[in-house]
Amino acid sequence: MAVFNLGTLAVCGASIAVLLPLISKLSAPAPPRRAKRLGDPTYDLEKIDAPAATGAKLRIVAWALADSPVAPLLRRFLINQNGADELQDLALQVVDEGKSTVAYTPMHRLTTEEWKRHEAAASGAGSVKTLLQEGFDGQPPGPGVYVTVEDYARAYKSSAWTPTSAMERLLQAIRKLPAEYRVFVTVLEEDVRKQAQDSEQRILKGEARSIFEGVPIAVKDMVSVRGHPFSEGTVWPAGDRHNKRAEEDDNTVRLFREAGAIILGTTVMTEFGVTPLGYSVHFKGPVNAYNGSYYCGGSSSGSAVAVAMGLVPVAVGMDGGGSIRIPAAMEGAVGLAPTYGRVPDSSPDTLFGTMVKTGPIAATTRDAALAHAVMSQSVSSHIFTRLYGEPFGVPPVHLEGFMDLNLRGIRLGVFWDHFNDAEPLVVEACKAALETLKTLGAEVVPVALPHLKALSLAHGLDISTEFSTFFGNLLYNGHNLEPGTRIQLGLGYTISGVEFNSANILRGWALKYMHEEVFKKLNVQAIVSPSMGILPPKMPEDVTAAGESNTPLIMQMMKYIFLGNLLGLPGISVPVGYDDNTKLPVSMHLMGAHWEEAVLLRLANALETRHLQRKKPSAFFDLRAEL
Repeated sequence: MAVFNLGTLAVCGASIAVLLPLISKLSAPAPPRRAKRLGDPTYDLEKIDAPAATGAKLRIVAWALADSPVAPLLRRFLINQNGADELQDLALQVVDEGKSTVAYTPMHRLTTEEWKRHEAAASGAGSVKTLLQEGFDGQPPGPGVYVTVEDYARAYKSSAWTPTSAMERLLQAIRKLPAEYRVFVTVLEEDVRKQAQDSEQRILKGEARSIFEGVPIAVKDMVSVRGHPFSEGTVWPAGDRHNKRAEEDDNTVRLFREAGAIILGTTVMTEFGVTPLGYSVHFKGPVNAYNGSYYCGGSSSGSAVAVAMGLVPVAVGMDGGGSIRIPAAMEGAVGLAPTYGRVPDSSPDTLFGTMVKTGPIAATTRDAALAHAVMSQSVSSHIFTRLYGEPFGVPPVHLEGFMDLNLRGIRLGVFWDHFNDAEPLVVEACKAALETLKTLGAEVVPVALPHLKALSLAHGLDISTEFSTFFGNLLYNGHNLEPGTRIQLGLGYTISGVEFNSANILRGWALKYMHEEVFKKLNVQAIVSPSMGILPPKMPEDVTAAGESNTPLIMQMMKYIFLGNLLGLPGISVPVGYDDNTKLPVSMHLMGAHWEEAVLLRLANALETRHLQRKKPSAFFDLRAEL
């Protein structure tokens, strides 16, 4: 029998006395400490304190944070270190104020007057019915770098091209793509040929369904496409229920098929969409179309690269923290993340989450507008329609004023401290674009966006909770997850109920603040900023083996983007410049009030028409030269 002397017992007792408070501190959320006054307009975004790693180091970090015996304590320490206590502090002030409510879904119901305004626009000059048959008046803006939706329609109408010949050239191009441009998960060639033949017959009979007749589109691999695998960026083990082909189309895909579009294939995404960097370790790609040494952006990475390379004029993306707008920005494309509830997709991530919106990544703003018109057609039985209710729920889609370049009466809000907190080249390019909007008549109004640090954390905690709800069980069943995914899912498991509830109380306050103090009181139609705080980052040499986990870098990429997801506001990324050295694009972000996509598209079209001459990426497929 072991014998312990008094000295040993004393040492053990002293050690426990020292360690217990430390363990207690590491295992629970930090208490609130009234450090900020609710509504303080001081800009407070700062760098996040978190480890960054690739390769072997990343695998070690992932083990420590996701699988080691002390992983929960380490994750709790990281969350506490980054100011989670501020959420409860501000939430208690909201409660004391008694003027806001908790918001678990970022919804904004229109007043009767607001709804009727949208209804009038949808039945007037902004009606999408005619546009989807004929397109916009006049020639496409710019030098025509890309083959647009309208280009396809004109070529088919004049018999210069046929859907079958055009799709055959595209299929040949896809087969020849360099390995690093792994854009597609699956392309079912015989199915594409059959769609093209059917489309060609309808055109010959004068029965084209819309301007999208015979136009190829790509779909992110978290949107169900009949006959295609549905992997959500991961590799499911043999026999798993996910490891099968989809039997039905998502509502979004169905709407495009009904418009006559050809579903070219499903596109590569980052695993479950947990990172905006864009590179998939499972699929070994893709890389940036402008410079293959750089990230392409994610999580809708394949969709954005397919558009940038000229393979499709439109691709479907999904955006929970910038996953449409960030890759669009990094690929010099146009990316629209609409109002929460605008697009009636049937993805589980949207139906059971509160951050994700489905929208288009497009070659031009006109393509984005046409795609938005197709995707945003209301479905009466959809959960969003039921959530918003009748009769003044989800308003009809419209494109009022899209071609009007006279921007007098448009007020653009700029939070200058936020706007300027980016790389100098990015700030310079976005200021030049802002000047272009001013020369067209727009007025710039200074605004304040309080508590961006806390709201950024609220977004991170909410979306991490949702990620871990959907996919966290995979941490414990032997699934071959990328290391960065393991870290992210582990963090979601560590968030407390107090933090989650505090985040959504602050979310409710911010929803009210934005509508009453910014959009209504200041009569601002859009908040203007860079799309990212940095140029597209360079890929580390060892990223192909295990990926990269780099929260500080990711926050620099998301600093202008996250608010739209947290509050359900629409946002659009539009290219406004290029870096002369790397040839990489620079993008501006425009964020509007709920249901105001038409305003954002109008502004983006004005920029595309009057501001920037688009440049081809180094990896580009020119359909005109091939046919």
